[in-house]
Amino acid sequence: MSATSEETTRFPGHKSAWEDPINITQEDAERIALDQAKLDGHDSPKISSDWNTMMQSVYSIKYERDVLVYRIHVNSAEGPAKEYLFDVLYYISTNSGEIIVSNH
Repeated sequence: MSATSEETTRFPGHKSAWEDPINITQEDAERIALDQAKLDGHDSPKISSDWNTMMQSVYSIKYERDVLVYRIHVNSAEGPAKEYLFDVLYYISTNSGEIIVSNH
């Protein structure tokens, strides 16, 4: 039995995060993260050059399930002195571009 059919048997109606559609590009997600960082009061936000944007699944508190997101690290002028640190981390839904609040 494959992992997918095993999950379906144990958890009827279960949807894997990796089944979520990818409707926005990485560039769109990074723009959303930068816009949100500005709204959150961060000075001169920029995408971290030390941390790559990547796709992963995280648990969404709102949707009560794992969702597929872009994980985006943002630095700003007031951020940590060490370059390998970042100010804020945003999880942006690959489906809708929504910022996902997670307990991850």
